[in-house]
Amino acid sequence: MSPAIAPSADPGAARDPAAQQFDRIGVLDVLRGIALLGMFLVHFSNYSSEGTGIAGVYQKAVRLLVEGRFWAMFGILFGAGFAIQFRRADSRGERFVPKYLRRLFGLAAFGFIAHAVFGFNVLLGYASGVFPCSCSGRGRYRC
Repeated sequence: MSPAIAPSADPGAARDPAAQQFDRIGVLDVLRGIALLGMFLVHFSNYSSEGTGIAGVYQKAVRLLVEGRFWAMFGILFGAGFAIQFRRADSRGERFVPKYLRRLFGLAAFGFIAHAVFGFNVLLGYASGVFPCSCSGRGRYRC
């Protein structure tokens, strides 16, 4: 391997500043992970058996401390992701809506599958809720 194409020890060293501007936002990824963990707790609570003892305590704790907070957190993070993608596409001069509509249809497909298999309909709800937002812009943001 010639020295001209040898990989750098520092992965960020060869990247151009414009590319670094569009890196993922780490704190949002961490918050999404926490939100997903909370959603798993909520869904497992829905499928755990009713009763007293540990199952009853778990269900009450999830209902009191987790359920509403993580639904809201998940929704806010979904909206933040929408806004970030919208802004970044605008700063690059790209058309946003066609790419985002493809992603929404993919999300809706996963939503149909999750609803058919598990009975969860949150993904389908997000996909149908964001569709009007993606078509409400002006100029190049219109459908």
